[in-house]
Amino acid sequence: MKLSMEPKELFRRIGENLTVGRAFGPAYEVGTTTVIPVAIVAGGGGGGEGRAGTGPEDGSKDSEGNGGGFGAFVYPLGVYVVQGERVRFVPSFDVTRLVAGTIVFLRLLAKRSRRK
Repeated sequence: MKLSMEPKELFRRIGENLTVGRAFGPAYEVGTTTVIPVAIVAGGGGGGEGRAGTGPEDGSKDSEGNGGGFGAFVYPLGVYVVQGERVRFVPSFDVTRLVAGTIVFLRLLAKRSRRK
């Protein structure tokens, strides 16, 4: 079974998925206000190939090869809000990071107080 696609198509699909829209969605307008999302977007990939043996006549074994891999990171930072000539940045609020950071901080405090 052949599970491959042309590199041009692969990169087109990757590009469609590495967007700020994965974190927030597209920019939009409400009345005279424009909201523009901002995010860190990064990705990377890999590839592979193989070679099929020709069979018993040359002593090689039948084989196939393939490979692949892709990873992406999209982290929302906030939005720019444009109202007339006024532009302001509104950061996103990440509750998960806040809670995780608080837990780590409290554990460090607890360790410290036990040592004293």
